[in-house]
Amino acid sequence: MSRSLSVRPASVAEYERLFTLWRGVEYLHHQAIPHIIRKPDEGWPTRSVVENLIAGPDSTILIAEMTNEVVGFVTLQIHRVQETPRMRGRRFVMIENMAVDPLRRRSGIGRALLSAAEDWTAERGIAVLQLFVWEFNDAAARFYESLGFVTELRGMARRIAD
Repeated sequence: MSRSLSVRPASVAEYERLFTLWRGVEYLHHQAIPHIIRKPDEGWPTRSVVENLIAGPDSTILIAEMTNEVVGFVTLQIHRVQETPRMRGRRFVMIENMAVDPLRRRSGIGRALLSAAEDWTAERGIAVLQLFVWEFNDAAARFYESLGFVTELRGMARRIAD
C-alpha cells in the first residue's frame, strides 16, 4: 500500500467523485444483469442518498484518497435481525457498495478500504462484516475470498418468462 493512500469518512463535498465511481459500479452491474439492475441515469445515487449514508448514525461512506484524489469508497450500514424461535438475533455491518478507480485496481486500495471497514465495524462492537457478490463478478468474489470472506448463503433464481 502506498504511503500516500489514506482512508477516512467521506464528506458531502466529495459527492461528485463518489457519484462517478458509484456509477461505474452501476454500469458494470447493468451490463451483466440488465433484467435486474436498471441502466443508471444521471440522478443515481442522489445527493440525499449519499448525505443520509454519511450522516446516519448506523451508516457511513469511507473513501480512499491518494494525493487529494478520491480513488475508492465503501458504504457501510448496520443491520439488525430480530430473534425468532428459529433464528438468533444479531447485528452485522453490511458492505452495501464498494468501488475502486479501475485505473488503480490491484494497488492495495480495496484492501485498505476493507481494513477500515473492519475497524469501523469493531468500533461499534459488531463482530460480523457481510456483503453480497453477484455470481457474474468472479474477480470481486476472488478478492473478497482472499481477505477471508466465505460464502454463507447462496441465492438462486430461474427465469420462467421475460
